[in-house]
Amino acid sequence: MAALNRVQTTEYETAVPPAAPTTGALDEAFYGEARQLVDRACTGDHRERGQCAVMIDDLLDRARSSLRGGELSPPTFARVLRAGALVRNMARLPELPPDPLVHDLVAHTVRHGLAAHNAAAQALRGTLAISRGLVDEALDAAVDAIATVELLDEHTVERALAMGDTAALLEQLGLGEKACEMYGKAAAAFAEIGMQRYQVMVTDDQVRTEVLHGMWLERLGQATAGAERFAAAARVAGAGMRLWRASESVLDIEEEFVASFYAALALADPDGDHEGALRKATGRIALPGQILAGLALIRLLARTGRLVEAEATLADLRAACRRFQLSMPVRLALSRGVLEVPREDQDGSSLVAYLGQLENELWVMRTARTRALHARLEHERLRRGQSLLRALTAKDPVTALPDRTVLDEMLGLQDTPAGGTADGGAPQMALAMVDVDDLELINQRGSFADGDATLRAIAVTLRNALRPEDSVIRYSADDFVVLMPGRTLDEAAELMRGVVRAATRLPYDRGHGATLSIGVVAVDPEEGGENALVRADDATARARERGGNQVAVSPATPAPR
Repeated sequence: MAALNRVQTTEYETAVPPAAPTTGALDEAFYGEARQLVDRACTGDHRERGQCAVMIDDLLDRARSSLRGGELSPPTFARVLRAGALVRNMARLPELPPDPLVHDLVAHTVRHGLAAHNAAAQALRGTLAISRGLVDEALDAAVDAIATVELLDEHTVERALAMGDTAALLEQLGLGEKACEMYGKAAAAFAEIGMQRYQVMVTDDQVRTEVLHGMWLERLGQATAGAERFAAAARVAGAGMRLWRASESVLDIEEEFVASFYAALALADPDGDHEGALRKATGRIALPGQILAGLALIRLLARTGRLVEAEATLADLRAACRRFQLSMPVRLALSRGVLEVPREDQDGSSLVAYLGQLENELWVMRTARTRALHARLEHERLRRGQSLLRALTAKDPVTALPDRTVLDEMLGLQDTPAGGTADGGAPQMALAMVDVDDLELINQRGSFADGDATLRAIAVTLRNALRPEDSVIRYSADDFVVLMPGRTLDEAAELMRGVVRAATRLPYDRGHGATLSIGVVAVDPEEGGENALVRADDATARARERGGNQVAVSPATPAPR
């Protein structure tokens, strides 16, 4: 079930997670069955994916029962939950949405202190956000996943998988360079634990991302930079190819799983003899790397003067790709990254020109996302310090914001901010209590999943309005607290009025018609944090009494209660 708008409770606040049972035969059986269903869903059609979703739901019911009985370890249950969310996401069945499983996975990993599994869960949360067009939420999830992975001091398969999942999310966000870096780290992590099969497969992912980035640069008119990317991809592909051919443990990996290697080698060496390998790798299109190998084959055909065959092969490739959920870089590569043949649409305007404009806009967007990722990541690194367990257990599983367990500590941090000081040189800070009006009505009108979606949308709206040095905390079921060091009361009030307006403009499938009542106070340097919260709550109550959807300001600082 969904998280039911919960915030963290003492259930998640244990300093030391409970010890997990030793992995045994039952764990291996559950994990093996879950992996088989994921593999079937990856290569199956829509009907088979639906069947896999129903089957893995039954597996999850059995796994929950075994977990309650102490027969299944928490890490294995986390793996099964992750597999269930992946299969549901591929199946696209309205009655079996993946979101509740992702929420359960985040909460489960927090409850049992499974940091590596939590990083993978955050990456999966971001992937779902991308599929719904929620880029800010996806960026926040990527930041959570990266920051958690960076603090992991272990050499386990879970850590390596989390790196791969995080790289995949970065790739979907269009951040190819950062994704390649993370894929490389994942490959190294698999090498450290001797899992060469996974090392080869994640290296193929790295090569695919590098090739797509090179094609993008080509389409932007940066042919030299694109060629450099192809050369870099070919170097990694060559090492991956040697490992694949030399190790008995990975010989069962078929050509289709290393198709990106063939694509990179052919693009970096356009005059070489690659046709046979490319044809073998693209016998049946089922994976993204095979699409790139197909594009490389079409380039080869066009380069050698076989334009009719190249056009026919391109048409076949596009037809084969219609059943897949392709990333934007792959879709654009299929549209105009192969044969630069001008085509006209019904209005007579150039389709190539339109796609070129789209490419430029996407590049600007990619640059903005890169900056946002680095800024948020730096803030998260500072917040976490060196304590992974504290950062993990202080996360609200619904919004991924810090929860109220860290609020007292944050209120005690009264260091002088860069934004200025109050009269007399004392540091100034504004505090806002943000209440979601009628959250219970949203739950009743739709479902608790709608309420969770509303809370996540409000959390993103708040984060977007704030500076890196500001903080937003999930305080209670329908309340957030915002700390704004260095802001005057008037500045904070005006900022929160903008948040109120932004909430009313949220699309209905995100905000579900929610409005906000906000109380803003100035925190006296000598005032206790609890007293400031009481005053902010009183101001919020006044905003609600006036009909909600507004901000109330409390300028006075009464004597501490």
